[in-house]
Amino acid sequence: MEDELLAKLRKNLLEAILEGEKDRACSIIAQYAKEYSYTDSLQALIEPCLEDFGNDWGNGERVSLGQGYILSKVVEDTYNHIVEERKRNNVTHNLKGPVVIGNILDDCHSLGRKLVITFLKLDGWEVIDLGDDIPPKDFVDVAVEHNAPIIAISAMMLKNALNIKLVREEINRRGLKDKIRLAVGGAIFTQRRNLYKEVGGDGSTMNAIQVPEMLDRFMKELKGD
Repeated sequence: MEDELLAKLRKNLLEAILEGEKDRACSIIAQYAKEYSYTDSLQALIEPCLEDFGNDWGNGERVSLGQGYILSKVVEDTYNHIVEERKRNNVTHNLKGPVVIGNILDDCHSLGRKLVITFLKLDGWEVIDLGDDIPPKDFVDVAVEHNAPIIAISAMMLKNALNIKLVREEINRRGLKDKIRLAVGGAIFTQRRNLYKEVGGDGSTMNAIQVPEMLDRFMKELKGD
């Protein structure tokens, strides 16, 4: 597809999401997938859209939770089509997981977490979703129970993100610093790029689609590769 046409599709997709038109956004992706595939649409359309959306969010511009909800539903629709494509083509993934994920204590903004879960599942991770408002100790308890090498935590606002420090303290207290990596994310982390270090995280990303790559890096570190 010519660059000019692809750029137009990306622009139209973002506009549809910002205008709350889920069906139009899904139709744009379907148009692309008809010529290529829904799997290809991740890199060609959805990743650039997520980057633009995340940049606007991080800069405090034009985006809202409602628009984030539309974005998450578009991604969910695409995910379902990709699953069907893989079934038809007998494509399978070796499981990489498990990874424990949830929103930290006092945080109930689940949209970002659900986006991350979608991309982790597409990448072959076994996801253990704890949900919203999770006490720090519970993250570590479940990680130990399932022998999960990664804990991923989401927080939208600074006052809640600071509770992640308690998870880091719990990991260290149990002597698991070299066995469990801590990934953190959410709106506040796109605005304050070094906040992940302040709360004891091992890394963060600008958007959900980049999370699987970060977790792959964590696994290599844990294995000493």
